[in-house]
This record gives sequence, C-alpha cells and structure tokens, in this order.
Amino acid sequence: MAPNPIRPRSNAKSGDKGGNTSSPEDEILIREIDEAVRQDDTLQFFRDYGYKVLAVIVAGLVGLGSYLLWDNYRDNQLEAQSEAIISALDFVDANKYSDASSKVNGLIDGGSPAAVTAARFIQAGAALEMGDSDKSVELFAAIAADPKAPPALRDLARLREVSVNFDERKPADVVARLKDMAVPGNPLFGSAGELIAMAHLEAGNRVEAGKMFAMIAKEEGLPDTLRSRARQMAGLLGVDAIVDVEKLLK
Repeated sequence: MAPNPIRPRSNAKSGDKGGNTSSPEDEILIREIDEAVRQDDTLQFFRDYGYKVLAVIVAGLVGLGSYLLWDNYRDNQLEAQSEAIISALDFVDANKYSDASSKVNGLIDGGSPAAVTAARFIQAGAALEMGDSDKSVELFAAIAADPKAPPALRDLARLREVSVNFDERKPADVVARLKDMAVPGNPLFGSAGELIAMAHLEAGNRVEAGKMFAMIAKEEGLPDTLRSRARQMAGLLGVDAIVDVEKLLK
C-alpha cells in the first residue's frame, strides 16, 4: 500500500492568509525518502542490467587482452623469421649452401607468405650451387605458382625456372612461358627477351630472333653488356640494331 502523503504542519494564525510552511522535521523526512527512492532505482537498474553490463566489460577486456597477446606473438614470429632469413644469407655469403638451406627449412610450412617466398629462393639458389638443378627448378616453379607470393617475385622465379633448365625445354615452351615478360618496359624484359631470342634460334627462326635481339639492343634502360651482346647477335642475323651511330662510337 502506498504511504500516506506527508502534509506539513500548519503554523498559520487565524489572521494569516495562506501561510502554510513545512517544519524542519518534515523537510528532513522528505529528503530521506527521496534518497531512498534514488538508491532503490539504482539497485533496480543493476538487478536488471548489471550482468549484461559486466558481460560487455569482461568481453571487451578479454578481446583487448587477446589482441595484445596475438600482436606480441605475431611480432615475435616475424622477428624470428627475419632472423632465420638473415642467418641463411650469411651462410650463402660464406658458401655454406647446405647450412643456408637447412636454416630456412622451417619457414616453408610455417612462415608468412613473404618468408616462404624468401626461403624458397634461398633453397633454390643453394640447390643450384650444389649442382641439384632439378630441385632448383622445382622450387622456382613452386614460387611461380604460389598465388600468395608477390607478382614481381613470381615472374622472377618463372624466369629463373626457365633459365636453369633451358636446354631441356622445347623452344616453343620457352617462348610461351616468357613472352608476357619479353616486352620493352617490363623489368625483366632484357633477360626474358634474350632467352626467347635464343629459343627462336634453336627453332631455326632467325628472323624473329634478330628482331628480339634488336629490341633488346635499343632499350636504353638495360645493362650495357646485355645491349652490346644483343647488338652483336642482331648484326650477325642481318638486323640493324644501332639507333645512334655517333652515340655508340662515343
């Protein structure tokens, strides 16, 4: 049952007009009731929503903690992978190719995409230095076929794959494998173009070989040794590859 309303005592005399006032005791009681109501509202809020609020707070803290742990774990993993690659390169500089290959072996299955690509390049180069061209070709082919590897490195691996076993490939296969790179402006144009030109020669197609050598000779951004070699080959095949005679003589 709702409590009866508290009415202030009347201190008005018979001659007063509307002189009703509250006594100090009544004002204190009103304040106590008001405070009790506020406390009851707060308790009711926590009864209704307290567990939900607590669950949200706990979930947020768990999520933040998990992210910090994963971020720390990831940084440690990347640091360890970088150290393994650097150590393997040191072994390569020391001509310890077997040690270099072993050092990055664990990255092939458990490393980041970049680390896997670097590890395969190191192992492919080490295998080639140790005379195992089949393993080298297999590793270069794996890089070229890996969709997670950077496109530029995939192209480089494809070029290396072809160059390692060029003698075992059919000329048409070499051309098909590298023709998209053998265009002026491509970073690998010089090397890819030279392999394609040699493949044309192997197939007896002297005209196409001469054209490709001439294109390489005229590409100013390529190394001078490569351009000079291509110019000589183009000349032997009857194709003029000299753009500026005076500049060449200088």
